[in-house]
Amino acid sequence: MRAYRLAYGWTQEELVRRIRQYETEAGRGDPPLGHQRISRWERGERPSPRYLDALCAVLRTRPDRLGFGLDGSAQDVAPVLAETGWTDSIVPVQVRSGHPAGPTAPPPAAAVLARAGELRDVLDRSLWVEVPAEQVDRLDEVVRDQGFRYRTQPVIGMIGDLSVDLAEVGRLLGRRQPLYQQRRLRGVAAKVAGITALSFSDLGHRVEMRGWFETAYRNASEHGAAELLAWVVAKRAKAELENGASAQLVLTIAARAEALAGRSPSAGKLIAVTMQARALGVQKKLPEVLRRARQALDLFDRLDPESTSSSVLAMSEQQLHLYIADALLAAGDWRRSLPHFDRAVRLFPPGEPRDPVLTRINQAGALILGQQVDTGCEQIIRELTGIAEHWRSPLVLRWAADGLRRVPERHRGQSAVRELRDLIATLTSIGSAGSVATIGW
Repeated sequence: MRAYRLAYGWTQEELVRRIRQYETEAGRGDPPLGHQRISRWERGERPSPRYLDALCAVLRTRPDRLGFGLDGSAQDVAPVLAETGWTDSIVPVQVRSGHPAGPTAPPPAAAVLARAGELRDVLDRSLWVEVPAEQVDRLDEVVRDQGFRYRTQPVIGMIGDLSVDLAEVGRLLGRRQPLYQQRRLRGVAAKVAGITALSFSDLGHRVEMRGWFETAYRNASEHGAAELLAWVVAKRAKAELENGASAQLVLTIAARAEALAGRSPSAGKLIAVTMQARALGVQKKLPEVLRRARQALDLFDRLDPESTSSSVLAMSEQQLHLYIADALLAAGDWRRSLPHFDRAVRLFPPGEPRDPVLTRINQAGALILGQQVDTGCEQIIRELTGIAEHWRSPLVLRWAADGLRRVPERHRGQSAVRELRDLIATLTSIGSAGSVATIGW
C-alpha cells in the first residue's frame, strides 16, 4: 500500500483527503479518517471493508496488490515466479495456456486489455510523478514559517527542523517530474539550504556554512529567479563578514549579489547594498558608506511588505537600521550611528531574543567610542548576562569582543572594562577562544 501511495507522489495527508472526497461523492459522508490510520494500514493492519473499497478505488488497484489478501479476480492472474520472464508477470494464465483458469474467469481478451491498462499506469508513473501543487504550496508555507522562526528559535533546534524539511524536499526532487514543478521545488530547497547555512554561520562553523551556501546557490540557479539568487549570495556576504572574512572578499560577494538582482528592487538587492556599506565601513571609507546608506534607505522604500518583514528571507526596517549603524560605527562615525541604533532597538518585536541583543551590544560600542566607556561596558555586561544561555552564540560573543576592542588604551584599567573582559573570557568556549585572545591586552 505504501508503495502505491508513494508511486502517486502522495503524502499520507493527501491520501486521507482523496479517500474523504471519494466517500463524500459516494454519498456516505465525510469519514473520521486521519493519517495515523493510514500509517497503521501501511504497517499491516487490515482496513474495514468500507475503507478497503475506498482505498482500491482511489489507488486504482485490488486488495491483494495492496497487501490485504486476494480478491475475486486474483485467481485470473498467475503468481509471478522468480524464474519467469517479464511477460509471465503481466499476461493472465488463461491466455498463455489457451484455456480459462476458472469457471468465473473473464474472457481472455478483456483480461489482457485490463492488465495492459494497469501496466500502462505503472509505466507512466515510472516516467514522472507530478508532485501535487498543494504539496508544494504547503512546503512553501513551511519555509516561509521557518524564515520567521529563525529569528526566535535556538540554532541547534532550528537545524534539526530544517533537516526534516530538507529530507522531504530531497525525496520529492528525486522523482522525474515536469520542469515547472521541479523549479518550484528547487526554489524551496534553495531557501531551506540558505537558512541552514545561516544557522551554521551563527555557530561559527564556516566550512559547513560555505558548503550549505553552495548547495543553496546551485538550487537557486536551477530555480532561475534573480531575486532568490541575489538573496543567497547577499546572505553569504553577510555570513562571511560576521565570521571574520576580509572586507574586500565581502565587497566582492556583495557586489555580485547586487548584479544578480538586476534593476528590480528586492530583499536580496537591499541586503547586498547594506553588506557593501558594512564592508566599506571596515575599510574606513565613510563617504562611500554614506552613499550606500542613502541607496539602501531609498531601496527599502520601494519594497513590498513581504520583502520588508522580519523573516530572514526578507529585510526588515530594524535590520536595515542595524546594518547602517554598524557600517557607520565601523567607519568611526559613532555620532551618526546612534540614531540608527536607537531606531532599530525600538522597532524590534518583543519576541526576538538575539538580534536586539546584538543591536544593543554594538550601540554600546558607539557609546565607548563617544567616551562613555563605563556606560558602554556595563550595557554589554547586561546583555551578556541577561540573554538565555542557548542564545549566547559565538556570534554574540564576537560582537561583545568587538565592543571591548573599541575601549581606548587609557581606559582599559577601569573596573567596568576589566569586568567585561573577564566575563567574555569566562563565557567564550575553548573552541572559539580566539575571539578574545586577539584583543591583545
